Amino acid sequence: MEIVHHFSSNRNRAFKDLVDRLEIPYDHVESILGEFVYVDISESDDRWPELEANLGNLDVSHTVGTRFSKKEIRESDWLLAGVGEFQYPQPENGYREITYDLSNACKLCATGKNQKAPFRLRGDFTQKRAVFLGLHWVFDVIFIRPHVVRMLQREFGDSIRTLPVLCHRTGKEVENLLQLKIPVLEREFITDTDMIFEVCNLCGVAKRIRKERGMIATSPLEEGEGSPLFLTSEWFGAGRSSRRQIVASNAFMRFVENQKLRGLRFEPLNTGSANQ
Repeated sequence: MEIVHHFSSNRNRAFKDLVDRLEIPYDHVESILGEFVYVDISESDDRWPELEANLGNLDVSHTVGTRFSKKEIRESDWLLAGVGEFQYPQPENGYREITYDLSNACKLCATGKNQKAPFRLRGDFTQKRAVFLGLHWVFDVIFIRPHVVRMLQREFGDSIRTLPVLCHRTGKEVENLLQLKIPVLEREFITDTDMIFEVCNLCGVAKRIRKERGMIATSPLEEGEGSPLFLTSEWFGAGRSSRRQIVASNAFMRFVENQKLRGLRFEPLNTGSANQ
């Protein structure tokens, strides 16, 4: 694994001059909103110490994350699973009320929500190569093609279940598209104490945002516990956003990779040991 720093700036000539002087690659975007510079640099990069030493009081946005190796991903017993975002749930103003039971949910951040109805979309996804698909704003839901469901069911049995997906305009089911019905692990799983948290001002729930350095630590799972995919009981997110994290088994990850099924990304978890 390697620790990676991400910087972004807008109309900051001093920062641009600094990365130019150090010959650090960056993305440069000009628009009516400004002149943006985006930099990703690993702490293993020979130029990192000098960049760090010269940042001073430069007004730049800075976040830290971890980039994992393919070996670390393939050897992890359990992994976070993520999917690309390709359209918005419908209706954009009011999808929560239509899709979720909010009777036990926070009125601000919506922790405690439970899905009660199929998601409504504008229509099918237009992506041709991805078979796992996702939404903006809703990060703990995966949509999938029926032929992939059949492949997964042959491999993992009836633990793979689905829900229909509706076209918002017609109310009819979208052909050739299903939602994976992912169960919640109804006990503590995320045990990491070295994460960035945010406490909702209304309900007081502490939502995890991210871990900057290393793998997220979890409790171990007993043999036979958990499904190939499950949702954490813990909540993640910031502001009005709340979600559970999708967790995949090593067997699920390897099946997806071996079958060359596109659309999912995986991040290794540190299962059953101290923070790392």
